[in-house]
Amino acid sequence: MKTRQFQLKIAANHAKDICRHKGVIGVLFLDKPTLDKYDDIDMVVFVRGDSNVKRGESVIEGFDVDVSVMDYSYARRAEWHQETRSAFENAVVLSDKGNKIKNLLKEKIVFPEEERRDIIVSSMFQLMWMGIYDSHRWADYKIPYYPHNVWVKREGVPSADAVINCGMDLLLDMLYAFNRRFIPDDRWKMCNSYGLRWLPADYKENMKNLLLVRSMNEKDFERRYKIFRALLKASIDKFEKEKVLPKRMYHHFLKHDSFYSLRPEL
Repeated sequence: MKTRQFQLKIAANHAKDICRHKGVIGVLFLDKPTLDKYDDIDMVVFVRGDSNVKRGESVIEGFDVDVSVMDYSYARRAEWHQETRSAFENAVVLSDKGNKIKNLLKEKIVFPEEERRDIIVSSMFQLMWMGIYDSHRWADYKIPYYPHNVWVKREGVPSADAVINCGMDLLLDMLYAFNRRFIPDDRWKMCNSYGLRWLPADYKENMKNLLLVRSMNEKDFERRYKIFRALLKASIDKFEKEKVLPKRMYHHFLKHDSFYSLRPEL
């Protein structure tokens, strides 16, 4: 039996035992396209009120079964962040009283166009503040930008290489958002990115060379920066071509980014 079918069978059988506990209104199996023999079986139990469902990990038929328990009322009120929506978007509903869980997923597993744009714009400004990207194409932003090797000058090559790694993470966020895919947990961000619908040319090979640090010196930093800059330029050119970016970039950023909003996330 294939791994996914076997894991789903184990989860379905365990869900029957879970549903005997009081307060249980739904059980999910968190499926994913990349599921393999190394994955544990992630299950989420939605409860209302007090419940004695056993949470945590246990071994069933050789698999690590990890059970999380969520309060249904809280889940309805809460904002589901990108990682949460990514984890739940392929969930298999194993038990559902009154279709409450199906309706909850339908309500929460959405990716508004405004959020998509906000992720891309915010990431671009963060890259600019790192010195990795300049703003010369943005008519409403006149602040001088940092030179690309500012971190070499400040703290040396190790810091500059670390900043490129941060920039790579922001680039991944933008690519997920552009492709209307939820940004997954950091463990999955790189490997899942290879399956995105649109990617810059030679993406996988360029990423491999970008991750490679041949030597901790300025020459190799410049090599990595050149690769990153090419990937970034191809991506931003695509965003502009598809009219994803607002005309007034800085105005949009000040209005929508959490750091500058009236209710910043601290």
